Amino acid sequence: MTRNLTFVLGEPATYGGDRVIARYAREMADRGMNVRFLVLGQVRDWRFYEGFSPTVLGIEAFPKSRIDYLRAAARALPHLRGSDVVIATWTPTLPVAALAANFWGAELVWMQQDYPLMFEGLAVETELLGSGARWTDATIAVSDFCADIARSGSPGANIAVVHSGIHEVMTDPIDPPPEREGILFVGGPIHRKGWDTFMDAVVRLRQRDPSLKVRHLGPPADPIPPGQAEPGQIENLGGLNDREVAHLYASTRVYVCASRAEGWGLPALEAMAQGCAVVSTLHDGCRAYARDGENLLLVPPGDAPALANAIDRLLVDLDLVDQLRRGGLETVQSFNWPAAADRFHEILNPSGGGR
Repeated sequence: MTRNLTFVLGEPATYGGDRVIARYAREMADRGMNVRFLVLGQVRDWRFYEGFSPTVLGIEAFPKSRIDYLRAAARALPHLRGSDVVIATWTPTLPVAALAANFWGAELVWMQQDYPLMFEGLAVETELLGSGARWTDATIAVSDFCADIARSGSPGANIAVVHSGIHEVMTDPIDPPPEREGILFVGGPIHRKGWDTFMDAVVRLRQRDPSLKVRHLGPPADPIPPGQAEPGQIENLGGLNDREVAHLYASTRVYVCASRAEGWGLPALEAMAQGCAVVSTLHDGCRAYARDGENLLLVPPGDAPALANAIDRLLVDLDLVDQLRRGGLETVQSFNWPAAADRFHEILNPSGGGR
């Protein structure tokens, strides 16, 4: 019998987590499941979900209190009727999905990709992150770090770790191979992504090499305070398709992850897949794939001098770059979508998890 899945989204955009959600949805549809989407807020960008038609509630302000969540659940309730499985995606969708699933007698699955720094100062969401798994039939965590967070307030909950795969376009070789140059930062120019640390490191690197090419893939940054790198010295890129992003990785000498925390850290693996040398902070999300000196260089979060020195090593030491590239290409073989989707499908089926 065909199972009806409904993914509950907040405000879909081009976040890495949205790419993961959309890929699982396509994989489940390919396996014969009926897939629907309910968007609680507004659609900011639907490109990852192209081909699916969402139901959009258009809630103007995302819930900020328990009463707001109850109101959102009341609006969502009629749209989730007929679902065999309701899938909460980002943590703030969990109470809405849980109330609706309980009302209609559906199974509840939570895709846990979040971490505490995302909800700093938000009491309700922080509480949900630690205790929400106890409401679910199954919680699918993207990393051991995310699973540990979910277990912290939900002992005995059914929690599985399923590492997301790397999109195949990121593993396809670029022919002819472009010349590699400069460094690349991917993500929002915000504190938890380590943008301030990265900018400090750029200043230090530019003192050594004023011509260093620096590129940023993500939303444009706000005006930069005096003493940091000038905005015009960093090329901001946006609106690229997957093939163009793969080409960007392939044309970069060093990919830089400066994050203070990550649930997983997929862009680092995508960069490895295109043979890019990687420098990353030692955030908890990367524990499953990061091996210092073998497939990347690791530095402490928030340490701009260490970050700059590690990047500089890879700009001058070609033997080390080759070593890390080989290790990275070997690492990415372990993270493929068919295996991840098979495990996800197993959990959603009665014989593989759930009620």
